[in-house]
Formats: sequence, structure tokens, C-alpha cells
Amino acid sequence: MESGDNCEGCQAVHSHPQYFACEPTIADSFSKCLFHRQILTFDQHGISNHPNHISLPAGIRHLMRDPQDQHLRLFTLKTVPMLPKYIGPFSHIVAKLWSSIVQTPKHPTFVAGFKDYQTALQAMYQHWSQLVWFRWLYVLFSRYMWVNEWVPVHVA
Repeated sequence: MESGDNCEGCQAVHSHPQYFACEPTIADSFSKCLFHRQILTFDQHGISNHPNHISLPAGIRHLMRDPQDQHLRLFTLKTVPMLPKYIGPFSHIVAKLWSSIVQTPKHPTFVAGFKDYQTALQAMYQHWSQLVWFRWLYVLFSRYMWVNEWVPVHVA
């Protein structure tokens, strides 16, 4: 398969089961370059239901079943519903109001300031060829450019 065939929105490719990454392959890839004690990845919904994103937490859980890797801490990025997902710069206001009025966050929640947003934007610019029209919408309106909630995962 050519890399150009596996583009975003190419549902025929993404929905085919042979293109899902398998758990042992992900675990093996991570174990070869694992120097840290914490792993941050997507949750089981993959933020946008992307098969590659969905396969990552399963692969990491597989890795952490090995007794030698049980010292690792796993956190997954919480997928939020569609409406709050795309309110962009207002995300931090909504997150603050939600936590002060409705509930205190149960998980580590990181809220970016304007300088943090600029840093994330500069990181996106490093992958200029990936900034197709819908990624520009992401950069402008995505909650994940401003607010990230990390859920700790315990693997038994």
C-alpha cells in the first residue's frame, strides 16, 4: 500500500480490518524505545475514531502486562463530545466554569494559555505538509489545542 493511499478521510482503507495496528506490534515498538515512566496516548475512542489512534491504548495495555513494564503509568486523553470538541479558544472558559460550578475535575486537566497555544501552533507548522484544510480547522477550533484532560489507566 502506498502511503498516499492511507490519507485522512479514506474510509475504504481505514475501515478495513487488515490496516488496524495489532497490540503486540505496538507493544514491541514501544518497548524498544521506552525510557520514560509515563505514557500519554489516546483513549479507546481515539479522539476522532481514527483506527490508528484507537489501537494505541490497546497496544500500550498489552505492553504493560509484561511484569518488567508494570512500573509504567498510562494516561489517556479523554475524548469529548462533538460540540465541546470544537469551541476552540472558548474551551478553557467552559472547562473552568464546568469545574467551578458543576464538578471538580477528577483527572489531571491542562489548560493552555496564549503562549502555550502559540507553541502548539509552531509544532504544527513543523509538519506543514500535513496542514490540509481540515487540520487548519482543527488548529483554529479544537478544544485539544487549549484543554486536555488525562485519565489514568490501571492495568492489572
